[in-house]
Amino acid sequence: MRDASLVKLIKQAGLDAPLAQLLDAPSMQRVIEALRNDPDEIQARLRARRDRAFDEIIRAPEPRIAEDEDFEHDEIEVDANNVHIADRLAKVVPPEFREHLIQEKVTGLLVKYINGNQEEIRRILSQSGDKFYREIKGRFQSEIRGVPDIDASSWKLRDKKTGEKTEPNLMQRYIAAKIKRNRSWCNWSKTGAGKTGSAGLASYVIKSRLTVVLCPNPTVDQWVEELTLTFHNCRAVKSTSEVKRGKGSFLVLNYEKFQRDKTSDALVDGIVALRPDLVVLDEVQLVKHREKGRSSIRRGAIEAMLARLPKSRVLGMTATPVINELREGVSLLEVVTRKRHDLRTRRRGDGAVMDALNLHFAFMQNGLRYSPQYKQALSIKVQAVNDDSLLPLLQTVATSTPDVLSIERTLLPVKLDAVRESITPGTVIYLEYVEGLVPVVRRFVESLGLNVGEYIGGTTSLERQNFKNQFLSGEVDVLIGSRAIGLGVDGLQRRCNKLIILSLPWTHAAFEQVIGRMYRQGSTFAEVEVLIPQVVVSLRGERWSWDEARYSVIEHKKTLSDAAADGYVPTAENVSRNEFATKAMDALKLMVS
Repeated sequence: MRDASLVKLIKQAGLDAPLAQLLDAPSMQRVIEALRNDPDEIQARLRARRDRAFDEIIRAPEPRIAEDEDFEHDEIEVDANNVHIADRLAKVVPPEFREHLIQEKVTGLLVKYINGNQEEIRRILSQSGDKFYREIKGRFQSEIRGVPDIDASSWKLRDKKTGEKTEPNLMQRYIAAKIKRNRSWCNWSKTGAGKTGSAGLASYVIKSRLTVVLCPNPTVDQWVEELTLTFHNCRAVKSTSEVKRGKGSFLVLNYEKFQRDKTSDALVDGIVALRPDLVVLDEVQLVKHREKGRSSIRRGAIEAMLARLPKSRVLGMTATPVINELREGVSLLEVVTRKRHDLRTRRRGDGAVMDALNLHFAFMQNGLRYSPQYKQALSIKVQAVNDDSLLPLLQTVATSTPDVLSIERTLLPVKLDAVRESITPGTVIYLEYVEGLVPVVRRFVESLGLNVGEYIGGTTSLERQNFKNQFLSGEVDVLIGSRAIGLGVDGLQRRCNKLIILSLPWTHAAFEQVIGRMYRQGSTFAEVEVLIPQVVVSLRGERWSWDEARYSVIEHKKTLSDAAADGYVPTAENVSRNEFATKAMDALKLMVS
């Protein structure tokens, strides 16, 4: 089983405390590690403890699921042996958990299929087996039925290097097949997988006379351009007044149009009157509840629109279904499927981890999470920058009310100086925080004789698009980007293969979204380099680094959002950003006291 299923099984069976006591393991992560790597030792300990009273073990404290230390996530892939796990456990697990196991294996087979491992799949499914093995086999065969035969005659995209016509990949064909059979589906595939192409292909396959695409404002023109380049007889427009129903008709609108009280109702009425056959919600995490139990104007308008379009199919797309809280994931599932999902969304403790894993299974049941196999290499270089002269400044920050922004501002000049030689034409510089940081970065880069553009939240969509185009054409040497650049922006991979991250995102999912702007299909480079400077200060043999701590959260996929999206079991509880800053400053105070 994958980590997510194994933890769920152990908790449901009440074996967490006995196993932790048996294995001297303080956390479920260590229990998993022992189960995976040292079964002989487990057997030996069981034999040695047979005379122990069972109630002594039961009274042992329950292990934490989360543990704040490094843990490798070597996920188990479906193979000829473990494909039978549902049958082996059929008599000792509840039906709900058995269903999780079946879905886990079907999803694993789908990923192998999309990656082209057809011979391996044939070996896995050519065995004899019991009821649930046959169920897995049947479901998988049903899932891929018709995928190779998807009509791709509408596809005209050509390779930018060779000029030769390309073909839609198996992920794109699969999504089209699912939309043909289902009223709703989600594409959770990671950045650069070709989600836009999958939506367009689905539209043609279902013979849509009008497809409405809702997306972030900066990507409206990108959608229009990509649809036009990829499909024959495509007519993509940006206004309801320009729509003409017919083959290849697309209406591309930005979400912001749905958050204006006075105009959103009229817009909804106009779209409903057009009777779209397919509605695509790109970056669907933007259609979420603003607060618990309270809808934003945007979400309310879109929900009202979909309720009035019961015959329209809905495709939700995002690589990051959860950014901050689990209820975001439940919220977007409900808007796409147009039905309630009874899932808990606690924020802390083992209960929150179990809620995240349950949400992960719900994501699997309602969509596909696919990680593309990129042709180019990815090189992530962490550069330690030792500068003890920062200690007085950091002490000043620590003695005030520490916040993330003040720490980032203090460390920024040292990081810039460290990466000076790496800032060359064609570089993207990323900042999670921009206030008081962007001007510093801009002045520094300009002092190197380079032209600078900005793709950040504070600039207008038109300005961002202009800077992006100038960067791609070579008029701008360096592009400074913030979170805005992570939302579906395409094209940077054709000019850039170097990303410098001066202020890190908070989750592994958000980190992947940022590097996915360059590390994606269509890159013209053999390697993509990500440079992350990390400031380190030392005193009397002790060291402290805000950047190392931040990167540790990303590197080890520690957060609930990672658990929900990929089924990883977090190795630390979610900590708010201000709490993270307070703990970091407290550690610094102890070091200098």
